[in-house]
Amino acid sequence: MVTLTCCNCGCEFTRKSSSIPKSGRVFCSVVCNGISNRKRIISKCIVCNKLVERSISRMFRYLNKKTFCSKNCEGVWQSENQLYENAPGYKSGISVYRKLALSQYGAKCQSCGYCQDIRLIEVHHKNGDRSNNTIENLSVLCFWCHKCITRGVPIHSQHERANK
Repeated sequence: MVTLTCCNCGCEFTRKSSSIPKSGRVFCSVVCNGISNRKRIISKCIVCNKLVERSISRMFRYLNKKTFCSKNCEGVWQSENQLYENAPGYKSGISVYRKLALSQYGAKCQSCGYCQDIRLIEVHHKNGDRSNNTIENLSVLCFWCHKCITRGVPIHSQHERANK
């Protein structure tokens, strides 16, 4: 038996001399062998500069190829960098065109008059182009009317909806 040192964790272990590979790279366990053979990259989180270890495939899976240590850091970066010019209709995590339309037209459906719950009020782009956020291209609709217009279905009245 020969005393060896693990190439991954540095612990000492014994093994028969006949089972030592020619490469000289020895590991105390299958787990250490697997960890050592992984192709990994160490990089810094672009928000907090914390060191992050990622697999090569994960690093290059995303188009922006930016490294974050957590979803929180990713959210911080997005809120600082996803500005109106880069993402139409979106700025600092708040929908700009929604605020614009609601301030101009109010939180009431322009088709059926629904105004009971603002969570069911949506903003519709009349020409279908979500990057065109001019007030002339926006209309305020309830959830139901918005779905009907988007799908080309005739709009029903609020009374019919309440009876169903």
